[in-house]
Formats: sequence, C-alpha cells, structure tokens
Amino acid sequence: MAIPEFPAYALMLADGFAEEADYGVMRTEMDSGVPKQARRFSVPIIARTINIRVQSDADRLRFDAWVRDDLAGSVGWFNWLDPIGGQRKRARLVGKPACRWQRDGPQRWQTPLQVETVG
Repeated sequence: MAIPEFPAYALMLADGFAEEADYGVMRTEMDSGVPKQARRFSVPIIARTINIRVQSDADRLRFDAWVRDDLAGSVGWFNWLDPIGGQRKRARLVGKPACRWQRDGPQRWQTPLQVETVG
C-alpha cells in the first residue's frame, strides 16, 4: 500500500512553528566525577508543532477523513515536505486528539498538529 501524502490544501502557518530534536541521550551519574552521556539514536527523532489552516468546511471534513481513513486514526505514516529543509520525509501525527479545530474566519479552520519524523 502506498504511503499517503500530506494534503496540499492544508496550509502550514509560520506562526506557532516549533521544532525539537531528540537524540535519546542517556545520562549516568557517577560516584565521583563528571556524569557519562551517550546517545541512543544515530538519527534524531524530530518533533514539530505546526499550525495548519484549511479554507472551507469541506476541506476540514476532507482532512478529518484523511486522518481517519488514510492514517488509520492518526497511527499511520505519511509523506511530508519538511518546511525547513525542503526534503520529503516520512512523518506521523502524535498527540491526542490529532486535531483541535478552531474557527479562523468564515469557512476557515485552523488546528495545531504534532508531527514527528525520523531525521
């Protein structure tokens, strides 16, 4: 089965964008001296907070159907264009619920999303 694409009609907003890399650093306290640190992952897990906007009630319903059907209720992976590096990456939604829609003008909706990629 093909990996779904992030919908083109869901516009990513610069406002509220945040990014955090997790290398899985393990820290061990020593009896004396400097604590030891080691990283568990060679490639970080990147967590991003993004806000998306859709331009109509119909697009909101389409996005909800995409999450429900194509992503199996937000557990599936999808292809996503990284807004910082411009590279296509596999991503998934994290957090519950996936969408917290708020009206953003007539027929417009906005929701924050938590997106996770490897690398």
